[in-house]
Amino acid sequence: MVFAAIVQFYFVGIGLMVIGSYLNIDSVAFFGIFWASIATLLFPEFHLAFLAFLSVALYFVFYFSSMQKDNKALEK
Repeated sequence: MVFAAIVQFYFVGIGLMVIGSYLNIDSVAFFGIFWASIATLLFPEFHLAFLAFLSVALYFVFYFSSMQKDNKALEK
């Protein structure tokens, strides 16, 4: 029961991160990272997964934000 709640908590954070980074709203993306980080830190087994998640999450945030900036530069 608790595990299912934490997994849902985690996926809400992932969703916020993806939506925020795709729409180029960095505050929403970083809040999603923070939200999912809390879920990974609630279980001791997830501490190493936390580091992997954080590195992948930051990659996607900066990838999408740079892609949006490139698209805006091409439109001008």
